[in-house]
Amino acid sequence: STAPHLHIHVRKETRIESGPFRPLVFTKGFVIGKANYPRTKSNVNWSYLNKLAIPGKEGKRSYICPSGVHPYCGYSTRLREVAKHGVSESRFQGVFDKIHTCGYYPVWLDGYNVGGKTFFNLIFRRANARWQARINMTGARYQKEFKKWTRSGYRPSHVDSYLRKGKIRYAALWKKSKGFKYTAYHGKTANSHQKSFEKLTRRGYAPVNVSSVVVQGRRRVTALYEKKNVGGFHLKSEMTLKQYNAFFKQYNKRGFKLVYLNGFNRGSKPRLSGIWYKKVPYSSYWAKHYLNRAGYQREYNSHTKRGYLTRVVTGYQHRGIDSKASGIREGRSGKPLIVTGKP
Repeated sequence: STAPHLHIHVRKETRIESGPFRPLVFTKGFVIGKANYPRTKSNVNWSYLNKLAIPGKEGKRSYICPSGVHPYCGYSTRLREVAKHGVSESRFQGVFDKIHTCGYYPVWLDGYNVGGKTFFNLIFRRANARWQARINMTGARYQKEFKKWTRSGYRPSHVDSYLRKGKIRYAALWKKSKGFKYTAYHGKTANSHQKSFEKLTRRGYAPVNVSSVVVQGRRRVTALYEKKNVGGFHLKSEMTLKQYNAFFKQYNKRGFKLVYLNGFNRGSKPRLSGIWYKKVPYSSYWAKHYLNRAGYQREYNSHTKRGYLTRVVTGYQHRGIDSKASGIREGRSGKPLIVTGKP
């Protein structure tokens, strides 16, 4: 042919043409074995052909996706973030796969309970990162996964606790990277948490996540700390909505900015756990609570169009329905001022 064309040449080794078989090497595309993909969308585990050949073996067949985008990807690969709220437990894996296969990794994972059912809020960012995510872990399973990944060089980046069918469950994210010295604990009583908090903060640790659940009237606390200078902080690990509103205004006037928020319930009453830092990587931010799903979506769309990124979104049950408390977008840091807070 004198025009561009596809040429596939298969040869049988002879004395004239000796040497190993040289396969066609591809620089993009995905492949999966037919036996592992019996029906559409039945397996997310496609392999990326990054300078690899299509695997071939007599009697075996593969499906090929010639795109540079994973076949499961459900979003544009050029977004600054992908955030989803109110994802039911039954939909979680499908939603998660549609996002992370686009090249995004999770930075926030919030579980909460409404009417005996479990829901999740998720935030993903685009980055070339090695990470691990786990949900619905018992305390023993969480401890096992924590040891496994930290020993493999992964750092905990986020921990969360929530109720699932009346029992405590844990969710966590790990990222393979270097950073500040860290420590964590889970399922502690409020008194034990208080003692650990005082001990760790005296040693220079700052709280990153402090998640609570209430079981049989007793609060259980799960926390992650990092040894870093945040210019002072305030931690309030159990606030009513009214108290949260008052503390938010008070700390904001003093130059502290909200960096963490977690919702839970004490009986039928919603509670919030919050952390404020003096020294933060952003100067402009917005936060609002007591939003239903539609209200949260409107606020999200409005602020996303204005260039904000989501830092926190948490859920809690109020009068039989779920509400959201969300916010925090990124900019510059404030001036250091050492102020410690009692949880």
